[in-house]
Amino acid sequence: MRRCLVRFSTLDVGLETTHVIINLESKSDVDDATVVIPSLGASKAIPGKPLKADHKIPPPPGCELISLLGSGGMGTVFLARQCRLNRLVAVKILHEEFAANPVFINRLRSEALTLAALNHPNVVGCHDIVTQDGVVYLIMEYIPGQLSVKSLLLRFGPLPEPLVVRILLDVVKGLAYVFDKGYTHLDLKPDNLLIYRDSDEPLREASELFSDKNTRVTICDFGISKPNDAVSSPTPVTSSTSGVLGSPAYIAPEQVFHPEKVDFRADIYALAGTAFYMLTNSVPFPITDRDQLLTHKLNHDIPDPSSMGAKISPELAAILRRMGCAAPEKRYGNYHDLLTELEHLHDKYHRQLYYNAWKAARRLDFIKGGAAALLLLALLLGVFWGVKYVHAKYYQSVRVSLAASMGFWQGTEDWTASRDQHEHAWILTGKKPRGWLNMIQTIHPGQNLQFKIRHPAPGSVLCQIKYGIDQYGMFVWRRDADLKCSYSFYADRKVAAIGELKDKRPIDWLECTFKFSRRKIILYIDGELVAVTHLDKPMAVCHFAIRGINANMVQVKEVYISDLQSFND
Repeated sequence: MRRCLVRFSTLDVGLETTHVIINLESKSDVDDATVVIPSLGASKAIPGKPLKADHKIPPPPGCELISLLGSGGMGTVFLARQCRLNRLVAVKILHEEFAANPVFINRLRSEALTLAALNHPNVVGCHDIVTQDGVVYLIMEYIPGQLSVKSLLLRFGPLPEPLVVRILLDVVKGLAYVFDKGYTHLDLKPDNLLIYRDSDEPLREASELFSDKNTRVTICDFGISKPNDAVSSPTPVTSSTSGVLGSPAYIAPEQVFHPEKVDFRADIYALAGTAFYMLTNSVPFPITDRDQLLTHKLNHDIPDPSSMGAKISPELAAILRRMGCAAPEKRYGNYHDLLTELEHLHDKYHRQLYYNAWKAARRLDFIKGGAAALLLLALLLGVFWGVKYVHAKYYQSVRVSLAASMGFWQGTEDWTASRDQHEHAWILTGKKPRGWLNMIQTIHPGQNLQFKIRHPAPGSVLCQIKYGIDQYGMFVWRRDADLKCSYSFYADRKVAAIGELKDKRPIDWLECTFKFSRRKIILYIDGELVAVTHLDKPMAVCHFAIRGINANMVQVKEVYISDLQSFND
């Protein structure tokens, strides 16, 4: 039996690098995820996390499970192959605690019936719903790319206005179609907007998102959607909001307090909140208490994104202001008007570019003879600076410290993120942290990882670089009972010597920089080179994690991953 090891990186920030063993002759005796997909070919990247060979998840009839795409509050979504049709599909299965509850089973079946009635490029498709051995499977269209609006923000920060308007156009087209077919979504949020992007090339910057004309935004998760004639609920509303379905950060206030007023305008409100998030990388109302948040939304419109520093045009600000009114009757009364205004704004960006080019061309009519060469030079300079200006104003990605939000990390039970007024920076704080704090974003060879860390009491802090199943590097900073410091670095089970370093006071920060190539890890402490280790096997990607050992407190700030650079193995 021959085996081929295929190594690849997923495009999404939240997904890990996966190694999949593909059997070329048989599917027996394989330890990792094993699947043969003739339609993909050996070089095609397979997204998601691999399934262990001994997993006990039953596949739906006629399918074989490939990988885990994601997990939500109610169910888990797998990537699978329909054997008879040889196509990839997404399979949604309820969590075990919900699988025996008729309410959740009916909700999943209702989602299937809703999706079965819809067929639109901006709405995820449903292929079938199957029940076998008490397990209900929702078999849906697979959206290539595994990129959502939320993960797009995690990777690139706030998005420029033209890109936000382009995303809103796709979503409104999908919502208008859903409404015409007799349904209302009722749970719009950044997580439920997937980006169909069928490309093996990684997304280097947000402005490249729609460079492929086939790229589009797809609305998913119709778990609580309802027919238009059944949206308004006659159930009396009590003072408790614990039974409300939907995301509190984005749902319209009438879904909680005035269900008799709920219609398609609730989706317009939720889309306004999603647009606010895309422009600012923040929810409209940063209130953590659920009941206080919902009550606040009842009497407050969604704020202007410019209040959070977003640079937007007056036209877009007016559109979002009307979409995000707390009172439903003040919002758009139909999707046609909203779509018309968004299309007008989208066309404006293109007209401005064409107008600038036309002005440059008109100058040639007034220049004669020997001035032609000077004009050509001026035109070239004008185009150069014009493109640079547009790029800087609309498409420049914002460099965001990964310490600014716990959304960049996993395993966060003992950690919090807060802004320190004295430090003028966002700081991650772990009080008696016991487990690993794992960074979601992967790091590639040729990139640098920079961060500052401190721990003021006796104990140890571990900074781990994991780049294989059993391959990792570890930087350890220890403080003894007298608060004296010692340092060590391990990689590939080898100790890399670290020279004498200055002792650190408990309030001092230690600045660490890791530089990565495929076969080398270089460590700098406070700007000085302290360790170089050569790897036994080449590195594809790596993951970063932090934990404390017998440490009362560990703090981290200014966490950055640099842009790709040239490097030598």
